[in-house]
Amino acid sequence: MKKVRKLVGSTINRYPIFIFVILLTFLFREWYPFSFYPMYNEFPNWSYSFYLVDENQNHIYKSHLNHGNLSHIFYAEANNLKMHYGNNIEKKEDMQKVGEKIIDIIFANKDINKDDENYKEIRLVRIYNYFQNDKLISDTLIIAKKHVQ
Repeated sequence: MKKVRKLVGSTINRYPIFIFVILLTFLFREWYPFSFYPMYNEFPNWSYSFYLVDENQNHIYKSHLNHGNLSHIFYAEANNLKMHYGNNIEKKEDMQKVGEKIIDIIFANKDINKDDENYKEIRLVRIYNYFQNDKLISDTLIIAKKHVQ
């Protein structure tokens, strides 16, 4: 018992700040800044990916029109339209509205110039990834089309 007391005493003497921080985390639990941030501990069972293709199903590669940028535009426009989204719950009409708006934004920002490109049609594609019975499933959907020429 003396050895344990001596060990605990020497540990507290050597690392008082460390021991104090550990005790604070047990005391405060979910109070900022001592939080477990549960939003980062649970991930949804689904995700979306977006990309652009032309009329021949060839990918349109533009560094500023990558999956991340298209995703941000999608979620922003879905929120603007007050549309419920995620896990494939969207209505077909709502998806088409958002898709058309995204393509309009791309042309308004001149991300794709009608004069410089030889595309006849631009298509916005969404991939819906989800797990079912321990298998990853990906469903592809063309959510909007726009004739260029």
